[in-house]
Amino acid sequence: MKRLIWALTLVALFVTLGLSIVQAQGNRITVGPEFLAGGSVYAGTVPKSLKTDARFSFNFGALGYYNSTESFALMLGLVYDSRGMNFHQQDDANHFENSTFNYLSFQPGVKFKDFTLGLGLGIPLGGSIDEHTGVATGTTDISASRMATMVELRLGGSVPILESELGDLRFIINGSYPLTKTFSSSLGFTFNGNPQSQDGPIPTLQAGLSFQFGVSK
Repeated sequence: MKRLIWALTLVALFVTLGLSIVQAQGNRITVGPEFLAGGSVYAGTVPKSLKTDARFSFNFGALGYYNSTESFALMLGLVYDSRGMNFHQQDDANHFENSTFNYLSFQPGVKFKDFTLGLGLGIPLGGSIDEHTGVATGTTDISASRMATMVELRLGGSVPILESELGDLRFIINGSYPLTKTFSSSLGFTFNGNPQSQDGPIPTLQAGLSFQFGVSK
C-alpha cells in the first residue's frame, strides 16, 4: 500500500510539473503506434534447487506526446504488455517452467529532451505457464484474479531518427522496474505443481519504434 501511495504521488507530481510549464502558444500534440521488444527476468528470491533466466517481453499500443516546449513534453501510453519469467532445476535445465503475464498498461510520464521518466499501471489480463519435465510438456492458464495490479517505474529515451511531413519516427528504449509483486495472494508461482511462497517483481528492458503523427501544431 505504501508503494502504491508513493506511485500515485509521483503521478500527481508529474502532472503538476507539466501543467505548470505549459505555454499558451507553441504547444504540439503527436500520437501514434509503438512496438517495443526485449527481455524480462524475475527479480525476487529464487527457491533453493531452482534457477531463473531471462524471457522475451514486448508491448504494443498507442503513445502520445503533449509538447509544451521543444525540450519538454507530457507522455501517455496505452499498451498491451506481455512479460515472462523462467524457473528451471539447478541440476537439470531440461526441467523448466516458462510463465507469461499479460497486462493492459497505462503509462504516463514526462520527456525532457531525449530522456523519459514515467510510471506504468498494469491491469492484469491473465497469462499462462508452460511446463517441461524433460519427458512431457503441458500448459495451464493463469487467471487475472491471481495476478496483482502492477505499478512500476519507467526510465528511458525517445530519440527522433526520421522526420517527414507525415510525422516523426522515433527510437524508444525503456527500462521498467515494478514496485509491486507479481501475484495477488501470499502464494507465488508454482513449480512442478507445488505452490512456492516466493514472489517478486519482473522488470524489463525493451527497445523499439514509434511513429508519431502530428495532431496539432
